[in-house]
Amino acid sequence: MLPIVSVVSPSFNQAQFLDSTIRSVVTQNGDFYLDYIIRDGASTDGSVDIIRRWDSALKEDVETTEWSGLSWRIPASKKCVIQCGGVSFRWHSGRDTGQSQAINEGFGLAVGDLGGWLNSDDSFTPFSIQSALKAFSVSRRVVFGMAQAVDQYGNLKWTQSFWKRAFDFYDSYYRNYTPPQPSVFFPVKLFRLVGGLDERLHYMLDVDLWQRMILANGSFAYVPQILSKQTYHPDSKSMSGGGLFLARGFTEEKEQVWLRRKHEIGFRAYLWGVKRKVELAVRSSIDAIRVIRRRFLGIKRPD
Repeated sequence: MLPIVSVVSPSFNQAQFLDSTIRSVVTQNGDFYLDYIIRDGASTDGSVDIIRRWDSALKEDVETTEWSGLSWRIPASKKCVIQCGGVSFRWHSGRDTGQSQAINEGFGLAVGDLGGWLNSDDSFTPFSIQSALKAFSVSRRVVFGMAQAVDQYGNLKWTQSFWKRAFDFYDSYYRNYTPPQPSVFFPVKLFRLVGGLDERLHYMLDVDLWQRMILANGSFAYVPQILSKQTYHPDSKSMSGGGLFLARGFTEEKEQVWLRRKHEIGFRAYLWGVKRKVELAVRSSIDAIRVIRRRFLGIKRPD
């Protein structure tokens, strides 16, 4: 049997982007079954109508079968929108306490081996799920890839990548690197094992989850491919209020999460702290040597 991949999309009043989000998921091509769950927070901007239209569209040119207590839509012709082995499409609209609750509830229903969540203003790139599955079949760990940051019109702003084959706790806690959330895929059992998202968090919910997953299951495997596009628009969490890193709540939440981790990892926090100080000292020394060579020896930086 083909593997099952569960994708959860929390949605609330982002109809401008939602159609592209859903399309990027249900048209994924590959050898897997897609368990797609949308949890909408009682949107009033037409989002529910968009979800309903996709629910209807995914019933065309398909055969239906039942297993794992779910109804699966299997493509029956080349005209079918579905490009993978089959899709289970489930959605619910109702009031919730926010993004974290919606995602936790979604993964409470998920039946997949591998999972990830895609916010309703982001999108997957073609073959991203197949690429993640391939990497997961080799590493059996959480996998993550590159992501493109785009504005609300789809214009490219930058591309986020990584410089090593694996992302570990040190990279998160001391180097402050965070994998691009929509490009992260994890075992659904691991999500449940670590307790899912902390619903008290608003800004640090993904960072906190990644750290707990690393401590429970080891480093993340890096896939050097663009797996998603993240949309940065005026109403997005990362842009509103002057930007994510300027938000007072972000600083407070980071302090809470870092203090929690420090207690959890104990003496390792001290050792990694020494390592980070040495790392920064070496970097400063190298920079100083370069400045001296340029100023006093006339050695120019190569173009």
